[in-house]
Formats: sequence, structure tokens, C-alpha cells
Amino acid sequence: VLFRSVGVSNELRGTVTSCESGYATLAPSECGTMPSIRVAATPEWPVRSAATLVLRPERLHLSMDQVQAADQNSVPGRVEKILYTGSRLQYVVRLSDAVVWNVHAFSGSSARVSFPVGSRVFVSWGFSDGILLSA
Repeated sequence: VLFRSVGVSNELRGTVTSCESGYATLAPSECGTMPSIRVAATPEWPVRSAATLVLRPERLHLSMDQVQAADQNSVPGRVEKILYTGSRLQYVVRLSDAVVWNVHAFSGSSARVSFPVGSRVFVSWGFSDGILLSA
């Protein structure tokens, strides 16, 4: 094992379709119609290779609308469960039949559920927020 995450992390498997200017494009294999994902990568990352994107839940953000920023990924999902852990809310978001991610939102002094169970949401993160690993 070359990599082991401590704690909870989200994974997305796919194939690298291009790599240029320090970013790889990953075509997800487990999410049907999900758009390609951009992630920071070394320039020599092999094109057409299997890879796994790993993201920490606290690096993700939820919104009702798709994020249109030039340096952000944004994928659709549905809130399945919300867990209150004291200092944060943990949203369990289904991206596809095979992919479920955890998203942490810090609750502050008053825990407020902004995205109720069943809500259609967009999960977004910056290109440099994830780690690309060989699958």
C-alpha cells in the first residue's frame, strides 16, 4: 500500500484523459454522466491510465447551484443523511449508485441544516484540493 488516508476521505475512480499545465483531467468511471474532473498532477502523469481522486470532506462545499468558477469542479448529488457531530454537520451525499461522499460543514454556534435530506445539491472543490493516485 503506497497511500493510506487517516480518517474519512472521498474517492473517485476514473481514467486520466489528458495532462497539461500541471493539471490532469479525470473521466470518472463510476458515475455515468458525471463531467470530467480537473486535478493538480505532475506533468508526466500517463494519459489513459487508471487513477483515483482522493478528497478530504472538509475541502468540499455544498450549494444549490452549480459552481461556475474557472478553478473549481462541481458535480451533482443528493443529500442522503445528515449527522451532527458537535462542531460540524456531516452531509452524506450520493453522487451515483456506486459513489457516496461525505461533506463536512462547520456548524459554529448554531447548527443549521442548509441542505435537508433529499435535496439536490452540487458538491464543489478546487482543482488543487484533491490528490490523484495511481489505481
